[in-house]
Amino acid sequence: MIKIDWTLLIQAVNFFVLLGILQKLVFKPFLKVMEERRGEVEGSLGRVRELEERNSAQQAAYEARLEAARSVAQEQREAFRREAAEQETQLLTAAHDEAAARLSSLRQRVAAEQEEAGALLRQEARTLGEAIARKLAGRSL
Repeated sequence: MIKIDWTLLIQAVNFFVLLGILQKLVFKPFLKVMEERRGEVEGSLGRVRELEERNSAQQAAYEARLEAARSVAQEQREAFRREAAEQETQLLTAAHDEAAARLSSLRQRVAAEQEEAGALLRQEARTLGEAIARKLAGRSL
């Protein structure tokens, strides 16, 4: 059987005094440190969220600028292609016109030479005909 006497009362008082001292010296400072750490962690998480949001906004702005730059580059490429096509057309037209002019000049020169050669051949034919007629007739005509 358990005896309840005054030592049990002293031990209970001693226990509660020790509990009070421990709470004041250990538990309260420990809880205070834990609360400070919790606050620091929450503050850090808040800053991380802010940085993530800022990063997302900057990423979106970067992608928008990148898309705009791609669009401008595409427009410039198209403008260069159109300009190159126009220059090609102009060069081909100029080359065609020059070739046509040279061909026309060459045809005129050939026609003039042909006319000159025809005239020379007619002259030679007349001279040759007269020479043949003299020989056949045996005298000059």
